[in-house]
Amino acid sequence: MYSNITNIWWQQVSDAVFMMNRITARLTDEKSIALVLPEHTPWYSFFINQIEENLHNNNSGNSFCMIDVSDISSENPGKYIAGRYCSGAKLSEYWPGESYARFLAKSNDIILNNQYLWIKGLDSENYKNWYNFVNEYIECCDENEKRASFILEYRDDENPVSMKSPFFDTVCYNEVIKPYDYYMFSSLMVSSLSCCDEIKHYIAELIYTISRNDAELCAVLAGYGEKFAENPDTILRKCISDSYRSDGSAFSVPDLNCVDTAVRETQIKKVFPVIERFRNRFITENYNQLDYFLPIENTNRELISEPYELEIGTLKFISGSKNFAISEKQKNELSFIHNARNRLAHNKILSYNEVGEILNIM
Repeated sequence: MYSNITNIWWQQVSDAVFMMNRITARLTDEKSIALVLPEHTPWYSFFINQIEENLHNNNSGNSFCMIDVSDISSENPGKYIAGRYCSGAKLSEYWPGESYARFLAKSNDIILNNQYLWIKGLDSENYKNWYNFVNEYIECCDENEKRASFILEYRDDENPVSMKSPFFDTVCYNEVIKPYDYYMFSSLMVSSLSCCDEIKHYIAELIYTISRNDAELCAVLAGYGEKFAENPDTILRKCISDSYRSDGSAFSVPDLNCVDTAVRETQIKKVFPVIERFRNRFITENYNQLDYFLPIENTNRELISEPYELEIGTLKFISGSKNFAISEKQKNELSFIHNARNRLAHNKILSYNEVGEILNIM
């Protein structure tokens, strides 16, 4: 399941593609990156593997290495890197008065110089230590000599550590990925459903409204198709209890009681405009007949003299006159639309079947 979906997120969603290409381009140019990611990055393993593959396809001669420092003391990152990438003989050349960053930057004969080092497992404190080390390392490097490129991954984009340097390109996931990207992804996920486009838009909006900025939850909900739209509360609870993220962790939402609010919001966005289009179409098709009954007072006791200003309720009232020629089908549709509009206006929720009937009318 996840293989095809990850291709959609990381290879078809515009800003996700932009982010991956930006990282690849900077690394290809031998630049270093400060990468701020959310706690749950969508399909993280695919993201990493794709960047590594992109670098390989760009004929980069560097090796790609992921280092998890979550269980490693980062008080002196330079010392750790020197111990990992320098031989004993090389380390013997180090003088204690010199920083490890400068020592490594001036060393031409170490394998570190041909590495992309992706450092993960950083918290706010060791991120600062690593950032300062890499910043000094780059500053001490000779522009004409090949040196390592670093990717410092920091997982807390709600409160990112504010550090600036001309030697880093800072890529913050939540600044690159916009709400529109999640909506676009939701739309792509339901595009193959066998229903009309209006219903696809409705389902995509509902999935987006509930999953918000969680692409993996969006994908799981979309996998249920119309079943999710029919019973979103039950399906959401089932997903939370039975499904897992690509990294094996459980899904969570701030409030499982959010579904009714999300459904109401979605129906206002997607159903109300269709009701308005129905009103306009009905008036266009019956303009001359309606004009005959004007002027007429609306529910607010305002005098209406133009057919296109007539509200659904007034249209229903006029259509009930024996002098108004209308088919039984039109009369039933108008009555149904009038009832649905009143319920939506009074914060009531329509069933999925009712939504489908309205969307299919147009």
